[in-house]
Amino acid sequence: MSTYRYSKTKSRGVQVKKIAIGLFLVSLVACGGVGINTYLKDKKIDETTARIEEVTAQKEALNAQVNELQEQTKELEAQVKKVEEGLWRFEPIIIPDSMK
Repeated sequence: MSTYRYSKTKSRGVQVKKIAIGLFLVSLVACGGVGINTYLKDKKIDETTARIEEVTAQKEALNAQVNELQEQTKELEAQVKKVEEGLWRFEPIIIPDSMK
């Protein structure tokens, strides 16, 4: 009974094909890993950008409210000045100790 054997050149060719297929599969896995990693990082960046935009909008709204409150404070201070100017004419009444 004889066994069938490849020649040396043919067996080397088969080995080279196996190595090439193995390297190809490893490269596919590596490319898939890089692609998934890129996708996940891009997703995180998009979420972070959305949060930053939301916080920026809230900050602008709060700045507008602060400006309105500052304007109201100025108006109220002007009214207080007017009232104080009107009150300077009235001197405090001093009650002597004997009348207490």
